[in-house]
This record gives sequence, C-alpha cells and structure tokens, in this order.
Amino acid sequence: MQQWAIQSAAEASAQAMIEANKRAADEAAYIRAITVIPPPPAGLGPIPDEKIYKRLAPNGIVIYSNVQ
Repeated sequence: MQQWAIQSAAEASAQAMIEANKRAADEAAYIRAITVIPPPPAGLGPIPDEKIYKRLAPNGIVIYSNVQ
C-alpha cells in the first residue's frame, strides 16, 4: 500500500510538472506573438544608388545589389 502511495505521488508530481511546463511555453509563445518589433528609423539603413554591385557571399553565392 505504501509503495502504491509513493508511486502515485511521483506520477502526480510528474503530471503537475508537465502541465506547468506547457503553461509556461504557452505564455512565452503568447508574449512573443504580441511583442511588436518596430522597424528601424527612416534614413538609418543602407542607401541604394544607380549602380549594380556584385558581391560574393561566404558560402559562394553571387549577390547582385544596388546597395554598396
């Protein structure tokens, strides 16, 4: 009988831990979903011009861009 009580308490504890982890994950996902990430202020990004530039990425891909 005592063994059954110990096992039952351990299973209940494990189930409570699973439920708490699910709740924490749901809350974190909700916070990420409602967090607004504003765009950078105008004028602080790269400035495009009339020319086309050719660059080679570290993985070997050739990139054509109008931003120097």
